[in-house]
Amino acid sequence: SSSQVMTDIKAQVHGKSTAKAPEPVMAARIFLYFAQEFDRQNHEVARDLKRYRQKEAELIRELIQT
Repeated sequence: SSSQVMTDIKAQVHGKSTAKAPEPVMAARIFLYFAQEFDRQNHEVARDLKRYRQKEAELIRELIQT
């Protein structure tokens, strides 16, 4: 899970890592965590941009009608 990855990263940074995962495995986990986070944020931005465009189109329609 992402919370376990964050716990492992923090432990490794502070030299308290209890995980015995080889370095390439940890690097892969970190990469996948950041990729997942990027995808989540990208989805949020795309959703917000779609909402903005819908509101913009609605405002333009209302301005034209008045």
